[in-house]
Amino acid sequence: MLFTASPSQLLDVCDGIDGPYRERLRRIKYKANICALVSLKKPLSNYYWTTVADRRLPFVAVIEHTRIIPPDAYGTHIVYLTRYLDESDPLFSAPDVDIRSAFLKGLGEMHGLNEDDVTGFFVHRSRFSQPVITQRYSEVKPDYQTPVDGLFLACMAQIYPEDRGMNYAIREGRNVASLMNQR
Repeated sequence: MLFTASPSQLLDVCDGIDGPYRERLRRIKYKANICALVSLKKPLSNYYWTTVADRRLPFVAVIEHTRIIPPDAYGTHIVYLTRYLDESDPLFSAPDVDIRSAFLKGLGEMHGLNEDDVTGFFVHRSRFSQPVITQRYSEVKPDYQTPVDGLFLACMAQIYPEDRGMNYAIREGRNVASLMNQR
């Protein structure tokens, strides 16, 4: 059996994990994420990805998806706004309407966006978006094989030393599949 969610979620659903492996999993912390999908009548810029380093703005990246995939494919212009934060940050649990207000205000400051240009705004939250890599993380990084016979773990916490990416997720999937096939 393969478990692909966060290590803390594995601990929530599996009683058979104890000892050093359990302690390693408990030490892995995650950043949460808010990702807003915004549909617009017109493009924002000429860029696919804009990293935002202004702490006054509520997001850290503006990803204009329809700079890669033509807007005709969606019937609209698609922009993602993302923010990594602690789950305890009040913004993470704020009502969608408050997130919409803050994010659109930020887009207005950056791009002169007008509320009339927005045709849709959808808020998505993830509690386990990015593992926090600490000093000596290689000592915490969990093995694929758990202490439970036949139970394997493959998740973002194992991609280290690389950062998130589909290519690394595919690599991890192949690695764990190879181990599972050897059983």
